[in-house]
Amino acid sequence: MPERVLSEKGELVLGEKGLKIMRITRFLPALAVAIALTGSLLISCADDTSDLEQRLAAVEAERDRLASDLEEATAELDQVRADPTPDRPSDRYERALANQTAIMDILQSPESYGTEEDIADRLGELAAPGAQMVDDVFGGVSYRTAFMNTLFSGATDAKIAVYDSWLSNDGSQGGFLWVWYGKNSAGNDFELVGISLDDYDEDGLIANEYVSYPYSDSYVQEAFRGAGTALSGDRRP
Repeated sequence: MPERVLSEKGELVLGEKGLKIMRITRFLPALAVAIALTGSLLISCADDTSDLEQRLAAVEAERDRLASDLEEATAELDQVRADPTPDRPSDRYERALANQTAIMDILQSPESYGTEEDIADRLGELAAPGAQMVDDVFGGVSYRTAFMNTLFSGATDAKIAVYDSWLSNDGSQGGFLWVWYGKNSAGNDFELVGISLDDYDEDGLIANEYVSYPYSDSYVQEAFRGAGTALSGDRRP
């Protein structure tokens, strides 16, 4: 409570201590405003700091994502370099493809390659030493002997028309879809559709060949060694 005293005229006035209190109380509203402004400023700074932290976290997350994408892209590039595809063929693929092309050329125009022995020799050169052609009906023999029997043995006068061919990306495996037709060993007309599945060595030569037909064994036997079959006349797609 402010100190109160009487003046000489009998008036009630504040003492020195009371005046000091009055002076202080005059500044209380201004002090309250200053405190409020300071609090708002501190809150604003805290909000700005939080926003900066969120933006920094977003930038760091984007940086990590880009680093991950770069790592994946680098791994894919290394894989492409290590595993050749038809767009970047390996030497083995190129050699096996050339081998397939040579076989198809010979079978398309065998007369252009000399005698029956010459033709069989040329086909035999496209297989690795010791390579066999394993027929699921007639068994397995050397690659050269198989073609000699297939095209020229006994009264046989046959040809093979290739419908399609395929080759794996690395050149290790491939094959042909074909029709085998002509005069069989009994002198009768025959026609058989079949497939050849081939393994190729590093030089692109046929290591082994497996031959199969979409018929029963007895049907194939009768076609090639007996009464034969009807002819469709369709030799190519």
